[in-house]
Amino acid sequence: MRARHLALPVLVLALTTTPMGVGIGVSPAAATTVATGTNGFAPAVPLYDAAGASTLGSEPSIHIDSKDNVYVSAPAGVPTGGCPFWDVHPDRTNAAGRIYDYRGTMDVDQGSVGGGDCDISSTPLAGPHDSVSVTSLSLANLTSNVTTDGGETWRQVANTVSQQIFGVDRQWQAADATLDRHYLSVHDLATSNIQVSVATDGGYQYIQNTPALSHTTNSKALSTGVVAIGLVSGSNHFGPTVVDPTTHKLYIPFLAPLEGTTGYNQHALYVAEGDPCATLPCTVGEPVGPITWTSHLAFTAPDTVNLSNDFPTLTMDRNGTLYAAFTGDVGLPASPSGSYDTNRIFVTHSQPGNAAVWSTPQAIDPGTANSNVFPWLVAGSTGRVGVAWYASTLAAPGPCPGAGEATNSPVSDNCLNLWHLAYAQSADADTASPTWDVTDASGLIHRGPICNQGLACADGTRTMLDFFDMDIDSQGRPNIAYVSDTRALNTADVQYTRQCSGTTLTGVALTAPCGPLGQPPVCTANGAYTDPAGDATNVLGAQTPAPSDDVFDILGGSFATTASHVVLSVKLKNLSNAPDGQIIEQHFKIAGKEYYVMATRPTGGGAITYVYGDMTTGTVPGRRKLGNTTGSFDDTTDVVTTAFPRTVTTPALLDGTLITGLAVTTRRDGNAVIPDVDTAAGTCPYAVGAVAEPVVPEVPVALLLPVVGVALFGFLHYRRRRALPIA
Repeated sequence: MRARHLALPVLVLALTTTPMGVGIGVSPAAATTVATGTNGFAPAVPLYDAAGASTLGSEPSIHIDSKDNVYVSAPAGVPTGGCPFWDVHPDRTNAAGRIYDYRGTMDVDQGSVGGGDCDISSTPLAGPHDSVSVTSLSLANLTSNVTTDGGETWRQVANTVSQQIFGVDRQWQAADATLDRHYLSVHDLATSNIQVSVATDGGYQYIQNTPALSHTTNSKALSTGVVAIGLVSGSNHFGPTVVDPTTHKLYIPFLAPLEGTTGYNQHALYVAEGDPCATLPCTVGEPVGPITWTSHLAFTAPDTVNLSNDFPTLTMDRNGTLYAAFTGDVGLPASPSGSYDTNRIFVTHSQPGNAAVWSTPQAIDPGTANSNVFPWLVAGSTGRVGVAWYASTLAAPGPCPGAGEATNSPVSDNCLNLWHLAYAQSADADTASPTWDVTDASGLIHRGPICNQGLACADGTRTMLDFFDMDIDSQGRPNIAYVSDTRALNTADVQYTRQCSGTTLTGVALTAPCGPLGQPPVCTANGAYTDPAGDATNVLGAQTPAPSDDVFDILGGSFATTASHVVLSVKLKNLSNAPDGQIIEQHFKIAGKEYYVMATRPTGGGAITYVYGDMTTGTVPGRRKLGNTTGSFDDTTDVVTTAFPRTVTTPALLDGTLITGLAVTTRRDGNAVIPDVDTAAGTCPYAVGAVAEPVVPEVPVALLLPVVGVALFGFLHYRRRRALPIA
């Protein structure tokens, strides 16, 4: 393990990537362009125990199974703190009003020990949950256990000796869903090797296979040197295993000294490629043959640079392209000349099916803040990659407040660092010039240094430990588990968030409001929905926080059909008090084209006026006119109704149209430039139904009513630290 510190407020940028063969001596480059972040994350939710108290865990792992169940585990201290386990359901709350169920510890509560490190993997199983394997580090060995109901029950006794190597550290898990195999990689403290074992029983007992590193080709990675802090350190740091679902090959990234050098700085990035089908055919239920391993050199920095900050990370998109990320030397400031950019987050990629050829690493952070650390990668569709990391800016200059804190330094040990969670996303990360969209995924999560030197760390610098974790769901949304210690000084709390706006890693455009997790609109069978009460705000004066404006509070609505029309109803809290002028604006899409209508109350009362404009060449390009729209106000029920013909000449609305969302915006008056006051969104699927009318060519098959307004939320994060820092 090593020490690290993060920095950087996220914006957006692009990379230029040039294939470099083996990459020896190639300097990484900073991204060449910066864009505005468009991906939003929901306000984080702290994960507590059943009594609502922090488990004091840190360094969380997160995993999403094939049914979109989200699991989180975070070590709470070895040997009796164990690995607490949560079943997270971000779209609903339980009876206690929480988006998670705390399941206790998978080890200590099941008659075993652990809590040094935790990790999770799963393989498909019939029913609402997959078969989930969880391992927990006890230092002497690893404890494993299996659940098939989201942690509600476990094997009666956790397996205290789950693999055959004793004296181990930092395990990683992965699974091959097709072969129903779980893989476990662990650091062998005696040899510094990466030991790999395989389970074919759901992940309860792992059987030792061949180690990933060879003395012939990886002698420097297996050597032991004395590092500056006076501790004996193995000469490699390795990250999570990636399984190719098509070829069944395994890939493990690791940092080590380059062969032939004399020092022990881990300045070279390698990727170990393992083939479990090389000697025996890969067959479900059959024995696993010896895994053959080949190490590929992906990048080499100068031997004066130390990249072990701590773990490199690896992911694979659906086209088989591998992506690796690592942190530059956090002990050195970024080089303004660009000859070698340190203290940055770098990403490199291979070509599908060829782990021997890697691109020149590119810095994907904006490069304008103090420090960056702990990158984590996920990938979805071809070229779509997401990277999360801890980033810091600097507080106002001043003395370091606490005894034992590192002195004010230019990079990683700065006691004035203000840390947050950053996220970068690219839709073309496999190209020569990918573009990265970078955004903040949290607010403040930690103040001061982040140290990863274990027992050598000063008090108060170890709460963030050595990594956090991210996974994607079936829609391609990044789900992130991380820590924050802002609730109580030097006390970490596990936090959970997920992407709620923008475009996902599978190309899905998210249209639901970016509100609190577990509180989506509530729908009924007839297409009705509810919207939270009390969330209307007056933003005209840009006050912070914006004052409440209950006159414009939207409480809900519904979708319905008649023989000739689709009817959309919106309920306000007090329509009779709404001033004259524009009251409701509704947006929706047909075949990708945007339409809108505005309901306006005439001065002095009278019949409702619906204004619908052709915005194709107007100030908002792309909006289209939808004719024959009618509606009404009802001051008694506080409902505004809009009716759209089921079939009109231009454009035609096809029978069987699916209505998936509704966005309604209230305004103070008829001035269209005035900001929204309240936004509601209906997300209930609703089939219009068939009528015997002619189908007009070029007509869409679906009518989509996406959310137009997005509420703004602050991000609060709590976090703390674990008793014994193992990584």
